[in-house]
Amino acid sequence: MKSITNPPAAALQSRLNRAQSWDQRYRELLLIAKELKPIEQIKISNFEVSGCQSKVWLQVSGSPESLVITTESDARLIRALLIVLMAPVQHQSVAFVRAFNFNQWLTSCGLADHISDSRASGLRQIIVALREQLPETPPL
Repeated sequence: MKSITNPPAAALQSRLNRAQSWDQRYRELLLIAKELKPIEQIKISNFEVSGCQSKVWLQVSGSPESLVITTESDARLIRALLIVLMAPVQHQSVAFVRAFNFNQWLTSCGLADHISDSRASGLRQIIVALREQLPETPPL
């Protein structure tokens, strides 16, 4: 995967990769979730993502050139995974998000091999929901 130029995403990636073991990385994820305040106003049915074991909410706003992706979950680990998952695509274009390889990103953060099948399925559903919420871009 080419290097991430989004500074918050690069910082998260570095933070997770400094962990010496999965236990340390797991603790870092829980700290990441704890550091940011929950976004209660997103917790409405219009933004709820179906197909996840935990409750997850997703909202895409902004412009096609600079998307703002807001996520929330009732589960702390999922909340942390959402923060990590969305960091590299935050304030990016629709084209960037459509082309972005989320699996490679999770691998580069040292997470892909440690996510359970049910969580991986839920993350795939979130990525599908994200791409479905992207605004249409006019043809060139």
